[in-house]
Amino acid sequence: MVGPTAVGGGTCGHLRAMVDDPSSCPDLFPTEKAQEKERLRLFRIIEDLVQWENTTNEKVLPAARDEIWQSWRRACTENADYARIRFTLSTRLALLS
Repeated sequence: MVGPTAVGGGTCGHLRAMVDDPSSCPDLFPTEKAQEKERLRLFRIIEDLVQWENTTNEKVLPAARDEIWQSWRRACTENADYARIRFTLSTRLALLS
């Protein structure tokens, strides 16, 4: 089906997949109450995104982009050593080939 549900649902599904659940950030959300409060805030962003008229609304989209970038920066920070090791190994293996 093409329409608001399909587009909005896809948008919301992508956001949900790209943004960390608050329980994965205990330093930022140490209690269940804080985690639930953050989940509700994120859900409100998703609620705005699923409205057909907001799929290209530059007043709504920045909030979603900001959340994705925050999750991305956390993932990069948490995996910085892994990325360096992998790059070093792949570079050395390429030199040996």
